[in-house]
Amino acid sequence: MIDIMIDGLIGPTHHFGGLSFGNLASMDHKKQISNPKKAALEGLEKMKLVSDLGVKQFIMPPPKRPNISFLRQLGFRGRKQHLLKEVYKQSPQLLSVSCSASSMWAANAATITSSTDSLDGKLHITPSNLISNIHRSIEVESTKQYLKQLFPNKTLVYHHPELPMSLPDEGSANIIRLGGEKGLYLMVYGRSLLSHDQQKFPARQTLEATEAIIRNHRLNPDQFLVIQQHPESIDAGVFHNDVISMGLDNLLIIHEKAFIDQENVLSNIQKRYQELTKEPLDIIEIRSNQLSLKEAVTTYLFNSQLLKLVDGTIGMIAPKQCQINHRTFNLIEDIVKSKNRLVRCDYVSVKESMNNGGGPACLRLRATLTEPEYESVCSKYLLIEPLYEKLIKVIDNIYPDHVKIDSVLDKRFLSQVQMCENNIWALFRSLD
Repeated sequence: MIDIMIDGLIGPTHHFGGLSFGNLASMDHKKQISNPKKAALEGLEKMKLVSDLGVKQFIMPPPKRPNISFLRQLGFRGRKQHLLKEVYKQSPQLLSVSCSASSMWAANAATITSSTDSLDGKLHITPSNLISNIHRSIEVESTKQYLKQLFPNKTLVYHHPELPMSLPDEGSANIIRLGGEKGLYLMVYGRSLLSHDQQKFPARQTLEATEAIIRNHRLNPDQFLVIQQHPESIDAGVFHNDVISMGLDNLLIIHEKAFIDQENVLSNIQKRYQELTKEPLDIIEIRSNQLSLKEAVTTYLFNSQLLKLVDGTIGMIAPKQCQINHRTFNLIEDIVKSKNRLVRCDYVSVKESMNNGGGPACLRLRATLTEPEYESVCSKYLLIEPLYEKLIKVIDNIYPDHVKIDSVLDKRFLSQVQMCENNIWALFRSLD
């Protein structure tokens, strides 16, 4: 089996709009000045590290922004410049939505389950509807188009439409696949549509969406567990499960406040994993006295990216914040030194993404493929040295480095954004 990582290239309209209620970093940095050039370079450097570690790294180009067709659907009229000024006058937040670069966080762009885990032997892909946040929901069409380009083989791959808008779905950010050729899926949800419990922050993933994905993807009944996220963690700013737990192969690292009834849940996970693989699962449970929920959210320890390395060991890519915070640094050091397959941790700066609410794992969508499936993937999106160097050049030479939401009202800024997008898409078209 071959793991691939798909990262969203951060777009030139990256800004701090504070659009994500329940995401503390997004809310705290609202209206601050962003640096799209720095953001894109940070994201690309992380991708390069993944590639250098021997993992196949793919790139999802940013969709065009501002999304004028979305604004026209809302009744705004006129030429682009006039229209944007009118939107800003009536609703600055809608202008921010139309310019959002949130497609960078590919982890919740879709759910991809392996062919070795499905009853029909197909790789299944469902783009997330992301309706919990309007700025994310407008990504769906471009995500669908990209995934169909990346996985074009209709014999091997089943492309599902997004779920109905009545079933909020946030994709792989709420799913952990443990195991190797046969995977055990931890399918995490925040609430049921039938529940009316009130919380400080909304639970985005619904039970009904999770169950629909399981049915549509025809997952083997022995290869998944449906688990409810702890509401206390959601109210602390854990808007997706990948902010409070992470896992790969035979390793699960989890905060004690990740799941409801966690002791029994972990026992069940261990039992099911051993039945599936005939091997024990290494479970590392971090206690609140080791790391508080607040620290887990501010450092994004559990949003570190786990990678299966060429020699079969596991590597971790953690945000710089985890290196600076002595608690998280010591926890990582202890985990690396203990008897499990995690043998190294690389620290990366993704500060612009972190300030907008996404760490290393938020930036990637994982897919586990067979050899024939990998051979059928569209190779022009694979990060190789020449592509990396060309993207660096485009970003260095053209990307803006100082953006506020009203920047989009400047005709020169709009021209700069269009030039960035044209150069990026021309680069990928040249690889056809």
